[in-house]
Amino acid sequence: MKLSIPLLLIAAIIPSLAISSAFAAQPYVASYPDFAKVESSQAFMYNNFAGTTTSGLDSWVASLISSAGRTSTGTPSGYIFQMASMVKTDGNLQGLAQVWNGATKTFDCATDWANGCPTFGALSSNNHFYQTYYWDGAKTKVTYYWEAWPNSGSVNIKTGDYTRPSADTSRNFLAGTDTVSSKKYKFLQAGVESAAVSDSWQVYEYDGGFVQIGTGGGTKYLRDYNGYHTTYKTSDSTNHSYITYSGTTSYSVGAELYTANADYELKSGSSMLGGNVKWYYDLSLPITVGRQLWNP
Repeated sequence: MKLSIPLLLIAAIIPSLAISSAFAAQPYVASYPDFAKVESSQAFMYNNFAGTTTSGLDSWVASLISSAGRTSTGTPSGYIFQMASMVKTDGNLQGLAQVWNGATKTFDCATDWANGCPTFGALSSNNHFYQTYYWDGAKTKVTYYWEAWPNSGSVNIKTGDYTRPSADTSRNFLAGTDTVSSKKYKFLQAGVESAAVSDSWQVYEYDGGFVQIGTGGGTKYLRDYNGYHTTYKTSDSTNHSYITYSGTTSYSVGAELYTANADYELKSGSSMLGGNVKWYYDLSLPITVGRQLWNP
């Protein structure tokens, strides 16, 4: 069966909390750092799919970073920037780069790059990824950059640009959190999404961070802040995967709660370091929504 190019869907939440019917269910689980929002020019993380059994996958599984756009005045622009490394059911790896204006996808590497989304060969031949996206100095484009590190041989580097249209008022990203009208927005999220609930996967996300602009700026790591779990759960305005807003409309990552579990620093018996999370499918014992994953 031919695998269609996945969409990292953003579901619109209108004030009544009714879900837009324009989007298919895409389960999502993630972590986020919790601190007062700041301006950021770059986000990054490492990941690998060790422990994933591709013969058992029911859909593609993506390890992704999502950032809310920031205007020059410091408010959310309503745009969402996403980057992922994905393992497909055929056992091959692919990169994904997308930009959304609220619930409308305005950029996709599959259609907007001449050679489409980057590919990296078989999962079995690769060890881990480094992925990052960042603004240029003039704030006219965002560069998406992947390093696929093979089990042997040279690193495979792929890049591509998003050129900001005039309608996009973003001039940087936001990182951190803010509560507006009782909803907690997580402007930087790192997690796992798939086309449908699937088992047989493990995704290890580690050494993630961002570059802060302004007072106290520089390279920051997620491990230096309190980190929490988020997923798609509209009945929970604190822990739901809200990422940005425009006017009175809120936007989230994903479209379905994922029955996943994780290894993380604050889990009893875990040896995981702060800021690092190993996600895995677990229908019998999913992680508690809103669970604290690590502390500084």
